[in-house]
Amino acid sequence: MKDHSTRRNAIKNILAGSAALAAGSAALPSYAAAEKKTSFLKGNIQHSVCRWCFSSFSLEELCVAANDIGLKGIDLVTPTDWDTLKKYNLQSTLSNGAEISLTKGWNDKQYHATLLTNYTEHFDRVANECLKHLFC
Repeated sequence: MKDHSTRRNAIKNILAGSAALAAGSAALPSYAAAEKKTSFLKGNIQHSVCRWCFSSFSLEELCVAANDIGLKGIDLVTPTDWDTLKKYNLQSTLSNGAEISLTKGWNDKQYHATLLTNYTEHFDRVANECLKHLFC
């Protein structure tokens, strides 16, 4: 197949593409209009992030970043780190600390006695901190 590219064809294609982009963006609502329509939603969704996904950050660094982007809390933070979250006005949105491990859990009866003891003690800690969610 022969290539029929010329400077004239290139200019036509660029102009046609630019016109299409301009027409498309004119048809879209402006950011300000979209912001005005959704302003009533602000604060209704409270996002959090999971601690282990950002293990390359110290908890302090993660808390600073979470505040910068408007997160409300961090999931899977153990009781030893709850004070750090409070320092940054963040919640432990899904607390943990009573489990044995990811693979040693309620699905195996040999761990039930240990888990019952761990969670019974942990419930009081969670309640005293006024936390709402506990990872089991």
